[in-house]
Amino acid sequence: MPLDDSPFRQAKAAFLAALFDQHQSLSTRTSAFPSSQRRDVRTEVYEFVSPLDYLEDELTDVQREIQQVRDSLSQQKAAAMKSIQPIKMLPPEMIRKIVLHAVEGPRDYSQIARLL
Repeated sequence: MPLDDSPFRQAKAAFLAALFDQHQSLSTRTSAFPSSQRRDVRTEVYEFVSPLDYLEDELTDVQREIQQVRDSLSQQKAAAMKSIQPIKMLPPEMIRKIVLHAVEGPRDYSQIARLL
């Protein structure tokens, strides 16, 4: 069953658009930066850098949350793959006991292969 990702794609597009808008807004400030006839240069620099720091912190938070989702997806995928390979879910001791009961001799490789 395909995943309905339309709301996800819309949210992703909105997030990227907002991020781009914020970046554009901050970039336009650089065109008028700095002017020695205006206020103190340090004040101008602080007013320019402060929103950049905030945006950088927000991006770090988003990256951390994305990594958490990525890790969870990876775990779910691994569990799904294990579920279609049930022999890998058994402990080695159990596999050994099954093999011992299923084969008559050490050269009975076809019996072992059928178990896998």
